[in-house]
Amino acid sequence: VSGGTPPYSYVWSTGASDTAMLGGLAPGTYCLTVTDANGCSASACGTVQPYDCSLFALTFQLTEPLCADSANGSITAIPQNASMPVQYQWSTGAQTATLTDIPAGTYSVTATDAAGCTIADTIALTAPARIFTLVEIEPVVCHGDSTGGIFLVTGGGTPPYTWMWHTGDTTHNIEGIPSGYYSVIIEDAHGCQATDTIFVPEPPLLEATVHTTPVSSATAADGTAWFTASGGTPPYTWQWSTGSTDSTLVGLPPGEYCLTLTDALGCTATDCDTIPAFDCSQLALSLEGYLISCNGDSTAGQIQAMVSGGTAPYTFSWSDGSTGQINPINQAGLHSVTVTDANNCMAIDSIVLTAQTATIELSATAEPESCNCAGDGSITLNVSGTYPPFDIAWCDGQTGPVAANLSQCTAPQLCVTVTDSVGCVASATYNLPEPEDDIPPVALAQDVTVFLDAAGQATLDAAQVDAGSSDNCTLDSMWLSQTAFDC
Repeated sequence: VSGGTPPYSYVWSTGASDTAMLGGLAPGTYCLTVTDANGCSASACGTVQPYDCSLFALTFQLTEPLCADSANGSITAIPQNASMPVQYQWSTGAQTATLTDIPAGTYSVTATDAAGCTIADTIALTAPARIFTLVEIEPVVCHGDSTGGIFLVTGGGTPPYTWMWHTGDTTHNIEGIPSGYYSVIIEDAHGCQATDTIFVPEPPLLEATVHTTPVSSATAADGTAWFTASGGTPPYTWQWSTGSTDSTLVGLPPGEYCLTLTDALGCTATDCDTIPAFDCSQLALSLEGYLISCNGDSTAGQIQAMVSGGTAPYTFSWSDGSTGQINPINQAGLHSVTVTDANNCMAIDSIVLTAQTATIELSATAEPESCNCAGDGSITLNVSGTYPPFDIAWCDGQTGPVAANLSQCTAPQLCVTVTDSVGCVASATYNLPEPEDDIPPVALAQDVTVFLDAAGQATLDAAQVDAGSSDNCTLDSMWLSQTAFDC
């Protein structure tokens, strides 16, 4: 109201007076008459329109969570064309205009203003995508090497990113690393983090194992060598220390044989094995010998090779050309021998011999026969010398120091040969003494009657007259002084 002369008085078409404002009106037309102090008046009408709830609206102020999984976002509902106050009912149960400390998600709200207008809305609160990594792995080339690598492509979250490896590295790629597990923490510009653990593989350990078989004898070259391989990355190539690329070596002498194995990625492994020299250590040789000058005359001796161990048969090669196990010699000095067994193992030994004088001294005691031709004589030989024992051989075939049953009638002399232990020989001849018979015969005669023949003659022999004559030795003969008679 303006103009006129206050104070004013008011009269509404509803009958209300003394107020310039009506409230709580229903839709319709309302008229007011105003009169000032001078009685001047003026009238005006106005229309209250029906309330339009379609104008009631909500806008929202969103604060997104910093990280994909964090709950630090917020939503504030801002009413438009509302009759205040406005009441809220959220899907979370909250009844305030603002939701705080919420994660990303879909939220519903119903708002009612003072005019009873109601509006509902749904809000999607988003967050940055989760931090992710695309991983490319470079395997280790050779077992135990540091040739592996990990290459990361990072996305999601809020760039820029930082990387923190458990190894201390801070780049998105790490190279020149051995096989194993590697952990990384990735952080974006908001401090959001993601972790990952990545395994860098490696091939199995490349291994080569060399095997051998021994030679069959000391001079043989018939050993073999071969190998087995595992691990690494097949296929393999190989080369022996001999230069050969065969898988098996044959016809090998004793020695060390090494193999270098290479796999498809160039990794290498080496192994060696030895074909041992044939074991000849059990073959043993010693020499025993002598060289004797027999009674200062001829020189003779022998050397015997004493062999043990090894494998028979044995062959012998003496320095003088002899080939027997026992070598007869007649020269002083150095003598050597090489013995070779069936496996061609060899042993060598030598001996130095000087001539030693050997003597044989003989003496004998002869026992004559008890009677002539009794055959009970004997000769006992006494032998002494440098190299006993002695072999005694009598020329009648008897052996030993005593030759018995000797007789002057058959062998008045007897020879003997004596050989000592080194082969020296001494000979002698001994006589058998004549028997010594000091007891005379006893002659006994008897009477004999004889008859003359027609010629007047008769004969006698000793046997007819003998009456038992005897002798300590056998009687050789008896005779009569007269054997013929006549008259």
